[in-house]
Order: sequence, then C-alpha cells, then structure tokens
Amino acid sequence: MQSNIEISSFRWEDTDDVVAFLNKVTKVENTEKEVSKEFFTKYHLLPESNPEVDSFLAKTQQNAIIGFMHLIFEKQINRLVVITKIAPTDQKNEIFIKFMDIAQDFAISNKINVIHTQVDKKDSLSINYLKKDWSLVKEYWNLKCNSIKLSIAENSQIPDEYTVEHLDPEKDISNLTHIQNISFKDHWGFCPNTEEEIRARVEMPNNNPEGILLVKNKEEVAGYNWTIFASKNNHATGWISMTGVSPKYRGLGLGKLVVQLGIEYLFRKGANSIELEVDSANTPALTLYKNLGFKKHSETIWFEKTNLY
Repeated sequence: MQSNIEISSFRWEDTDDVVAFLNKVTKVENTEKEVSKEFFTKYHLLPESNPEVDSFLAKTQQNAIIGFMHLIFEKQINRLVVITKIAPTDQKNEIFIKFMDIAQDFAISNKINVIHTQVDKKDSLSINYLKKDWSLVKEYWNLKCNSIKLSIAENSQIPDEYTVEHLDPEKDISNLTHIQNISFKDHWGFCPNTEEEIRARVEMPNNNPEGILLVKNKEEVAGYNWTIFASKNNHATGWISMTGVSPKYRGLGLGKLVVQLGIEYLFRKGANSIELEVDSANTPALTLYKNLGFKKHSETIWFEKTNLY
C-alpha cells in the first residue's frame, strides 16, 4: 500500500506552520508554555544548528504538518540527539519509523558514533519499535510542585564565606560555562558547552540573567541554579533547568542551597508551579525534591543506538 505521507526538509518559510503544529500537538496553545516564533527561531539558530539541514517535516497529501523532527549533532562527543513530535494519527508509527531511518542515515553519513532519542513512557508504539535494535539506557522523571504545597519555613542559610549573585552577562559567561561543564562532565549524556553556546542560551526567550544564580566562594563559582520562567493570562510556570555544584565544593550542602534559592526566586517572581526533570536513578536528588514538595507527573525513556557503521 502506497503511503500518503511526505517527508521533507524544513525550510524557514515553514516556521509559522511548524510553531502552530508544535503548540497543538503538545496541547499548550494559548498558555505560558506555548512556543513562540521568536523562541523557535532562536532555538534553531543556536551555534552549530542549521534547521534546513537538521530538521524534517511529515505532511499529508493535503499539505498539513503531522510530524516534526530535529536532529542535534553534538560534535564534541560525536552524538546525535533525535527529537520528534508527531500528531496522534493512524500514521504515527509510520512517521516515527521514517524519521528514525532518516536520523540513522544522517548519523552514518556524518560518521556519528551514537544516537539517542527520548520518548514518553506511555508511547508504546515508539517503544516497541525501538526495543527491536535500540538499547534502553535511562529513565527520567518529570517532577512538578505547586506553590500552595511548598513551604520553605526558613530562609535558605548561606554560609558566611559564600555569596549569591545573579548572573552578570558582561563578566560571568565564562564562569557559568566553566561551572556547568565541570559540574556535569561525568554525567550521562552531557555535552560540554562553549561560551558562545551559553551566551546564546542566556539570551533565549523565558531566560533571564536574574534567574541564573551563582553561589561564589570569594570570586570562585562553587555552584549555580539556572531557572526559566514563563507567564501568560495570569498564569506562570517556572523551571529548574540546570543545577550544579563544582566537585571541589560537594558534600557541603550547596546543592540543596542552590535548589532552594532557585525555587524561592521562581515563586517570588510569581510562578504558580515549578517543574524539572531528573534521572530516576539519582536517589539523592529525588529525595531532596520529594522533601521540597515535588511529585512525579510523567516519565520518559532514553534509547541508544551504536555501531551504526
């Protein structure tokens, strides 16, 4: 049976239609979580990204978008990350398989060693396909906390020899890049960032230097918390994006401190809820977030494919 699905490369003139599709398929239209054209454009113009080469569309014969795939080539670790969004149609499995074939061809042609993709744990069709010749490598939990359920009775106590500062983009980009890279250098799937990449992400919509908190010991950054905030129609959501502590300063309680500082910042700013993603095997982090009032609201699974050529 001939397929009625057409797979094509993304072109910038598709932007409005793709943004509308992404907001519809993720059910965030007219909410603070919706993707703006500005966000989509800046995200796909991050360093090393070229959406007319690394992004693809699935369309019906009536030219309606029902699938979008973005390939992120992380050259420093020679990894390809595959991100897909597909409408819940009868052709979903067919589109997913075609997308994965394109991703694997992309990896082979660029001599990439490993491919990773993340799928919702409830997406049984995609999971059943990937299980055939991909390996399940990680499970992540998405946690959420409502402000009404979270109460930090006392202010977070900052040790006397430490200070907490908001990011100053004019002088701290190098510090932020360094602390992020050394904090996560041994974490699964982490790719080191350049200062150019960090600066571009700081300038993304819903990011604010004020929401990036640096814990310093004199002039040395010991830890940080990178938060994101979005609001619309009198409703706001905050995200704990990245939290890290330098190996040199671990075991001093700074991890808990920077998390609390980030949470307090977001709720003071007006967030109705805060969300974050955490490795399900990271027991200390899960315990901390549970004690702060976070609850699991969804799960995702990471699959890996190697030995591509």
